[in-house]
Amino acid sequence: MTNGQPQETPDMDTKENRQAVIGFLEQAGIPFERLDYEPIHTAQEGLEVARRLGSFCCKNLLFKNRKGKFFLFMIPGGRRFPSGAVARALGTGHLSFASPEEIGELLHAFPGSVGPLGLIFDRDSRVQLALEESILREPFIDCHPCDNGCSLKIAVADFTGRFLPAAGHGFITFRLPEEA
Repeated sequence: MTNGQPQETPDMDTKENRQAVIGFLEQAGIPFERLDYEPIHTAQEGLEVARRLGSFCCKNLLFKNRKGKFFLFMIPGGRRFPSGAVARALGTGHLSFASPEEIGELLHAFPGSVGPLGLIFDRDSRVQLALEESILREPFIDCHPCDNGCSLKIAVADFTGRFLPAAGHGFITFRLPEEA
C-alpha cells in the first residue's frame, strides 16, 4: 500500500518466497499460526486480520537514509509514522521510502507485503530492524511472509529471541511520539 492506494503484485514468485519463510520458521522450530485470505492493501484490513488471528497488527515500513542505510520500522498498525521525528530521535538523518526495487532486492517483498520475516533474505545485514517499544509488550504479532494474502501469528518472544538471531539480525527500539 502506498498512500492508502492498492499496489499491483509485482512479477515475483510470492508463493516461493512465502514457502521459504515458512520453511525457515519450521526448520528453526518456531511455532506459528497461518491465515490465508484475499490480498489486503490497507492498514484497516491488516487490523481485521490481526483481530481474526488474535494477534497485534504491525505496520512495516522500509526507509533509507542519504548514506544508503536501510531501516525496517515496525509500528502499531493503527499509528501514523512521523518519519522526521523518528529520524531525529534515532540520529539517522533524513529518511525516505525505499523503492519497490529495493524492497524486492532486500526483503523479497513488494509495497504492501513488507514485513520483518523478509529479513531472512537480507544475508548482508543491510537492513536495521527498528521496533516501536510498545510492540515488545504484546504476546503475539502477525507478519506477512512476503505475501499480502497470508499472515503468520508468532509470539513476540519467539520473534525477538529465536527468529531474529536465526536470521542473523538484531533490533533497536524507539518510541513513537504521542499523537496530538
